[in-house]
Amino acid sequence: MTIPSEHLLVIDGNNLVRRIHAAIKQEDPATQIAETLRSCRGSFRRARENHPHTHAVAVFDASGQNWRHRLYPQYKADRGPSPDGLADLMKSLRTELEAQRLRTVSVPDIEADDAIAVLALRWQQRNRGAMTILSTDKDLCALLSPSVSVYDHFTNVNRDAAWVLARFGIEPGLIQDYLALVGDKTDNIPGVKGIGPVTAVKLLREFKSLQGILESRSIQKVARQVMRDREMALVSQALVQFKTDVSIGLSWADLRAGDGVGRDE
Repeated sequence: MTIPSEHLLVIDGNNLVRRIHAAIKQEDPATQIAETLRSCRGSFRRARENHPHTHAVAVFDASGQNWRHRLYPQYKADRGPSPDGLADLMKSLRTELEAQRLRTVSVPDIEADDAIAVLALRWQQRNRGAMTILSTDKDLCALLSPSVSVYDHFTNVNRDAAWVLARFGIEPGLIQDYLALVGDKTDNIPGVKGIGPVTAVKLLREFKSLQGILESRSIQKVARQVMRDREMALVSQALVQFKTDVSIGLSWADLRAGDGVGRDE
């Protein structure tokens, strides 16, 4: 394969580790953790081998709560505690990856998807080349562009605009408005009561955006339902947005494959 002049590979570390851990069924937690770590090592190695790149980084969630919890205290409230040993596994894995010259990063008060969005925004602003995001997080499809792709590492599927359209019935640019309407049970994002996927797609096709629905004078029952639940719709929309007005504390030189570890902005 020909490597582009510059190509940034971004691995959603939390997504990869948690997917692997959930797929490994063991009655003994310690055995499950050990097998998860072994499988993660192989997956990270395969990711780097299968995706030619000049720059690479693995992004992880920071520990503790973040800005989304302050906005909506019930955010992720339905999730149970992290499985025993998983936090220590991620620390060990990050140490190993750094030793292999794959930079890892987590930023206090934001989540991995926010940090990935920061990378995508700044990489494109500098017109540096292509960027590949390895993740199964549907939220990240909002970042799709001619230079940014999202790839499912587990099914080997490129989650491009055609995939988004087939899966959700909308364009990638409407993913966040779609989730604001239907909610997201995984993260306990409420959405608008009574609005499901089919209705959300119909509304977005007609009014072009959540803001378009809220500003319309439609007499449609479902549109008026969104208007009545305006506050929750806007809270949900804010929760699915990416926070990008932050620094991740790394320069592009830091992320160059096999290079040093400076901290220049």
